[in-house]
Amino acid sequence: MDARASALVVVASAAAAFGAGFVYGSRAPAAAGADAEIAGPGVPAAEPARAAKPGAAAAGGDPPSGLEPAAPAAPDREALNLRARELRARAPDLVRSRDARALLRLFRELVALGEAGYVAALEVAEMLREAAEGRDPMGLAIDMEFLWFDRGLVEWSVRHAAEAPAWYRLRSIDALLRFFPDADPPALIRECLATEEDPVWVLEACRRLGDPGASDLPLLSGLAVRHAERESDVTLDLVETISRAPSSAAAMKELAAHPDARVREAVAIARLLLDPPEAGFVVTGARRGGVGPAPGGALRPRDIVVEVGGQPATGHEFELQMPSAYEPGRTLELMVRRDGGLVPVTVTTGELAAMGALRYVRPAR
Repeated sequence: MDARASALVVVASAAAAFGAGFVYGSRAPAAAGADAEIAGPGVPAAEPARAAKPGAAAAGGDPPSGLEPAAPAAPDREALNLRARELRARAPDLVRSRDARALLRLFRELVALGEAGYVAALEVAEMLREAAEGRDPMGLAIDMEFLWFDRGLVEWSVRHAAEAPAWYRLRSIDALLRFFPDADPPALIRECLATEEDPVWVLEACRRLGDPGASDLPLLSGLAVRHAERESDVTLDLVETISRAPSSAAAMKELAAHPDARVREAVAIARLLLDPPEAGFVVTGARRGGVGPAPGGALRPRDIVVEVGGQPATGHEFELQMPSAYEPGRTLELMVRRDGGLVPVTVTTGELAAMGALRYVRPAR
């Protein structure tokens, strides 16, 4: 064999040895056991190593020119969607067999697929929630916090109201605040509040933000107006939140002059709740036009019920009895504070219950 042929054999042997010790574009091996089972399916295969060029370095040195590690190929979205459907199809059998541990593994596998698997993962999460709440215990005590281990899924669910269930989205706010503070949860909450449609989520998200600052008032005011237009029950809660902010005077004044009567009414009730003239139950949810036996005699928004049957309507004990302690259909004689004066009102217990929320208040001074 001449010298040129001998050199080529040496180069080929060195390249083969280098390739055996370095798989280009591959992932670290999955952990053994259940995690290996979870990590395996759906993970794209590693790219094959590219052929070595002549002159490659011996094994153990720097990668020769042209043999740098290849970037992993982008996952094929359709392949991921197909994998998600295949995994989701296992869920009914696992539920029937009451295999909660397998459902937990299935949840993790779906989450590992990224956005392609998130919707199906949340469907499995609902099954696990039913098990954890005892509706279908499956013989397994489930730590529900496990369902919020993945930051990608948590952030995605907060942003995708149409695809993620409300209960998971609410818990996702808590998970962000507790486990992922570097994600700037308050900023994400404010971003989502601007377009949120679910009134319960809006209210709970605002509560989790804590006391609003001056920069939050335009957002809260916009939410109050939008939900008033939809006759949402959270309008008053939003306006009341604004009213309790230290720098809310300008925002409340603007809302009080709003053309929508529902917004103006919410402002008036919020101010009454914040600074009531006397102790009693404020009517916050009366039907428009009132109810009752005679015109002008029905309860109205902003009425303060100060007496029931001649007895003062004060104290925590009475609050528990109003109106549930009275038998259905019973007629009640009330005395209410309205526009600075006392007005007698007669209602039935059913009419009183239909008023909506009655809030107990008392003067701070």
